[in-house]
Amino acid sequence: MKSTIFVSASVFYVDSGFNVYPNYSAPSEFYFLGNLKRDGAEKIIDNYVNNKSAAQHIMVNTEIREIAGACGNLQSSRLFLMGDYKRYLYNFFFRKHKESRFP
Repeated sequence: MKSTIFVSASVFYVDSGFNVYPNYSAPSEFYFLGNLKRDGAEKIIDNYVNNKSAAQHIMVNTEIREIAGACGNLQSSRLFLMGDYKRYLYNFFFRKHKESRFP
């Protein structure tokens, strides 16, 4: 079975320009799924289900230890819930590697 991060009861954020993002984090270019007017709902759902946003692609295809090694602080004593920490690391990674790793 193909790895994915979508869930059956998904929620999407649609901004005033009809740009669509999954509701995982704050809307950003990394999570962009498409424009509802330009691309249509079918393409946006396909992009979501098949992990075609840059963020989804990285989250499914990159080990969290690689992300933590590149962006984490081994000396930190901060406490996070695991899901919150992963989201923090992913968002930091996306900004840090904006130009180099996205499909």
